[in-house]
Amino acid sequence: MHYCNGLLCLKLLRLDNDEVIYRVYNPCTNRYTNIPKPDIDDDADEIVAMNLAYDPSKSRNYKIVCFVRGRLGLLRFVTFSTESTWKESGKQVRVKGKYPYYFGKGVFLNGAIHLVSKHEPFLWFDVDNECLKVMPSTSIREGYNRRKIKYFGESTGKLHLIEQNVLQQTLLNVFELEQDYSKWFVKYVVNLNDLTRLFPIMVINEPESLDVIGYQFDVLCFFDGEKDGETMLVLTLPENIISYNIKNRNIKELLKVLRHGLGVQILCRVFTQSSQGSVGEPSLLRKAEPLRHYYSIEKGVPGFHGSGYSSRPGPLFRS
Repeated sequence: MHYCNGLLCLKLLRLDNDEVIYRVYNPCTNRYTNIPKPDIDDDADEIVAMNLAYDPSKSRNYKIVCFVRGRLGLLRFVTFSTESTWKESGKQVRVKGKYPYYFGKGVFLNGAIHLVSKHEPFLWFDVDNECLKVMPSTSIREGYNRRKIKYFGESTGKLHLIEQNVLQQTLLNVFELEQDYSKWFVKYVVNLNDLTRLFPIMVINEPESLDVIGYQFDVLCFFDGEKDGETMLVLTLPENIISYNIKNRNIKELLKVLRHGLGVQILCRVFTQSSQGSVGEPSLLRKAEPLRHYYSIEKGVPGFHGSGYSSRPGPLFRS
């Protein structure tokens, strides 16, 4: 799945015949378009990922860039346009390893899809001119062979990369790329120590000595509200999804999973999408009045080894 400015590119599998379907879906209008599969050799080629290129401020049409890997490790690019069909760019590059880049998480900005890697130089693909170029990369600390990338995305028209500090795992370095693409610089350093005390379940301990050996969390989103002070991370923890304002350290719980026996309760805050959001924002979301949804998975419903489980929406509670 790939997201770009309100559209989703999905890869679906039909269970009855194992047919793969590629689909562009607009969750706001609940409308979709099926995309024909690229004309490639199924025996020799592999579709690595598909990335959307869509800027509604310039055109209502979108493009799709398909990364195809051949047997010899050569990567080539096939583009799809709503105004035509699939077209080979005619350009190939050799890449080290099977998946050295986050091909499925490219970020579209300024007419290009940007790609980052744990250990290779960063790249960007010029969609209109169908060419691949090298862009500045963040440095890899001496003595280590890779970056610990937690997030790559765009906010307020700028690219941001979040890396976990290899020496202190509760520190996150938030990089921003200069608008002239000259270099990355550290814009924020975020210390998550407060979160480990509030959510001790995110701490991984060595079983025998109980020494801390790691932390369980991922970065879903980053919002750079430099002007209004609402600069925040959205983090997934083992039993929670939270927002963390890195300026004032405010924490809001967006979703909580409560486990009791075989039952699961999911409590979440609901957000709505704004049609008036500024183009290019990774969220395009505005806060609605917080609501709490309650979902229960109950034991004793026929359908699964005589006991079964069913997902049943319960009442809405206003918080």
